Amino acid sequence: MTTTETIMARVEELYGAGRRDEAKALLLEIIAGEPNHKEALNNLGVIHFEEGDAGKATDFFLKALSADPYDRNALLNLADALRFRGQLPAIASLIKKQVAKDPRDRELRAILDETYLLSRQETDKQFFREAGEPFFVLSTGNCGTATLAEALRTATNARIHHRPDNVLEENLLACYQGREDRRKVFYASRRKLMEAAWREGAIYGETTPATAFFSDLLARDLPRAKFVVLVRDPLSFVSSSLHRNFYQGHRDDGFRLKPSSEDRDYPEWKELSQAEKICRLWTDIYQGILTGLEAVDPGRVTILHLEDLAAGAKIIEQIFDFLGLSGFQAEVIAPILQTRLNAAAYGRFPGSGDWSSEMRRRLLDLCGPVAERLGYGPETTDDPSSGAAAHSPTPAPTPPPAKRPPKVTIGLLLYSGGAMLSQSLESILGQDCGDFEVIVSDHGSDPFVAEVGRHYERLDRRIRYIDSGDRQGYLGINNFARMIELSESPYFMWGSYDDRIETEFLRRCLETIEQDDSIALVYPRSRVYNERGDYVGLGNDVLKADGDDPYDRFLHVIWELNMCNAFYGVFRRQIMRKTRSLRMTTCFSLRSPCWAGSFRSRMSCSSVILPGITT
Repeated sequence: MTTTETIMARVEELYGAGRRDEAKALLLEIIAGEPNHKEALNNLGVIHFEEGDAGKATDFFLKALSADPYDRNALLNLADALRFRGQLPAIASLIKKQVAKDPRDRELRAILDETYLLSRQETDKQFFREAGEPFFVLSTGNCGTATLAEALRTATNARIHHRPDNVLEENLLACYQGREDRRKVFYASRRKLMEAAWREGAIYGETTPATAFFSDLLARDLPRAKFVVLVRDPLSFVSSSLHRNFYQGHRDDGFRLKPSSEDRDYPEWKELSQAEKICRLWTDIYQGILTGLEAVDPGRVTILHLEDLAAGAKIIEQIFDFLGLSGFQAEVIAPILQTRLNAAAYGRFPGSGDWSSEMRRRLLDLCGPVAERLGYGPETTDDPSSGAAAHSPTPAPTPPPAKRPPKVTIGLLLYSGGAMLSQSLESILGQDCGDFEVIVSDHGSDPFVAEVGRHYERLDRRIRYIDSGDRQGYLGINNFARMIELSESPYFMWGSYDDRIETEFLRRCLETIEQDDSIALVYPRSRVYNERGDYVGLGNDVLKADGDDPYDRFLHVIWELNMCNAFYGVFRRQIMRKTRSLRMTTCFSLRSPCWAGSFRSRMSCSSVILPGITT
């Protein structure tokens, strides 16, 4: 232990014994030798504040923050000192930086909100005095809230709003990361709507999912407000979110809660799997709701489980009574519930009941404590009768039913993309030519990819799922070559988790390649879609590799290759096995022209227009 550490330990003893003057003297001794010792500066500030000298305390806290701008203790102490002096708004910029560094720190976020409130206190007083008895439905997402909104709109004395504009969604992430004033953003979007409802003598109701993030503000600002916490079983929420591809390409991902690159938790968050990120989203939102409503009268809060809505109109009648709504009509509500709750069809996408026990336990470890507070115990979310324990997490591959090899082997090498993988497999299994097998080789970085692969292996005997074990060398050429060697089919094609192929894709490619033994490859054009699913047009493909001179073919590929259409066509497997680049031990690049130049047989060019792959 150093001399300074020894002195600090003595300071703690003296302070604990009430001997502040002696503790202060030792702290000043430390500062004399180490002017930027943040713990000593902070402790001196604490002593001066307890002695009633908030001015000196403020000076020491500021010096501690100069030594370390992200010293949380000094920042909280400075907030106390400035609040005592009536100067709390002066700390807004410092708190804002800290919240950006750690958005999950609810204590610091509450102080930031307080600084914003004080800066506009007079202008807001009248608004909050006139506030009636609004209600807010708080939830993690749109599932259930849209159904509830439609049912509540049948009330005769309320004005229900469900995503009336994009202000909240567009600013939600900035609010979470501390870059925007939460109160300003919320009321800029909702203030006029609330005032309009109150002028009509109606109850203002809000079911917008983004409202959940503002629950603590609403609880403080609107003391007569009521809250319906709509909760979805966390595993069901994760399954639904995976199906909609949260955090991996969903159009609303830009609005979804996630840390900024400056956040101290960002490196850890970035390494989470897709399912784990969704679990954190569920946990953060409901933990925030529970924390925000702690001081609210329990009589103004009710918890509603999503599955309760399936029980029928009776539960909606209870919600009407709780919110003081009039005009309940069971015969009107019943068809709304039946239609809306049955609207989501996931097809054969694996639900939580199809997951392995290992996968379920892994996610429950993340969500479990909050889930139990909301009424979902382990016996509810991890029921063995749901089918999760009915299969091994690592089933043996099911061999194809036919004795002879299938005509085509389709190889998928995966790194991530569980939801998109499901859609890709469905498009493959929907081919009108059924004589094929699919080998799914999983790199193993995302546990949900394994769940999807094993799920489809159980559903269709043409699918084989294997764990490649290639954790470090993913996309190494040996991994590609191994997929070809696992095949015994005369034809081989690569599949991609983020592509879709039309139903006649295989059949028409085979019809062309079987016309001439010298054809090495048949591939189609691509139809390109943007991130919203809108059709953009045919992909730009001018590849021609049917020349006699390998040198000319090679140069053409280098100069003209724009897309990887050719790579996802149907090959003659025996020619692929002779390709030198597929025996190399270097990293394989989809943009590399080497494999095209190595073919000696004539390759079909893009003039063969076949059904396109959607990229």
